[in-house]
Amino acid sequence: MKRRDLLVELALALGGAPALTLLRGLNPGEEERLVQIVRGQGRVETETVTMIEKLTAKCRRLDDAHGPAKVLPVVTAQSDMVARLLKTESLTPTIRNRLTHVYAQLAQLSGFLHYDRMQHAEADRWFNDALDAALGTGDPALIAYIHNWQSEMAAFMGRSAQALDHAIAAQGWARRTNSNLTKAHAEISEAWALARNGRPAESLRRLDLSMTTAGSPTSTEPSYLYWISESQALESTVYWIQGILGRTQDVIQRFSTEPEYDARAYSRQNAFEVIHYGTALIQIKEIPQATAKLSEAAILTHKHSSARLGYLLGQARLRLEPWSGNSYVRDLDEKLVAAGVRWGRATA
Repeated sequence: MKRRDLLVELALALGGAPALTLLRGLNPGEEERLVQIVRGQGRVETETVTMIEKLTAKCRRLDDAHGPAKVLPVVTAQSDMVARLLKTESLTPTIRNRLTHVYAQLAQLSGFLHYDRMQHAEADRWFNDALDAALGTGDPALIAYIHNWQSEMAAFMGRSAQALDHAIAAQGWARRTNSNLTKAHAEISEAWALARNGRPAESLRRLDLSMTTAGSPTSTEPSYLYWISESQALESTVYWIQGILGRTQDVIQRFSTEPEYDARAYSRQNAFEVIHYGTALIQIKEIPQATAKLSEAAILTHKHSSARLGYLLGQARLRLEPWSGNSYVRDLDEKLVAAGVRWGRATA
């Protein structure tokens, strides 16, 4: 079979056209192995699991740049494929454990993608599925990672008690690891939960500890934590927490001194930071600068499929209501409409 026809067959089985981006990175041996799995033929071997892990990692990178719309169908198809493979009775214990681990990662990623689309009930279902699978592997870093995202989603939704419960659980599991990035992630989850629970002093202590710990990654960090080191990604959560705590000047100062990262590869994070910065400028009534930043964020949001970006941009626009007749705000409104961003009572 011609390679093009082979890729089309695989793409159809793995979520459609978006899967082609991932499949083009496979070598001929990996393609053949994947075809056998998709067709329900051949044995599940170590190389098979390695290939699925490789595809999962690529899905994460694709989401960083483009968002859930392109990635979710692929992740769902991969999850279904791995779930089917786990029903194979002839799996060795080692391969079964690795497959369960990769299933937990895929389920976690699916939960995150639904969360990013603000489909919270579906996200919760996938996170719980991921947690069940991760507990089956006994991997404390992965278990902590899932609890961290459950905590973040709860904090985003304003469910402060639930956010703190998951953050404390994440801390407990993180302490069982040698991963400083896992510990840093758990610290910042607790910082956000504490901020939501009206405990600013404790939140700031956790925030400082998170930043210190994230700066000292070990040589054996889990691969799915790449984004913490590469993109200074915890910074966008720092802005969020400082905004909750009303520390407007800290947000402005931090934005001006933040280390550089590849904004194209992490476009969602870049958009979040610009929105938080624009919101902080509104707080100090720097309206021309604020609308300029939010206009920049509108362009970034239009290029990404994160529903959370549109929601937060709409929330920022609501803060500008006292200046709605201002020419700067009217110009921003045109850009928001073009980007498909809505605001008003329905988005509050």
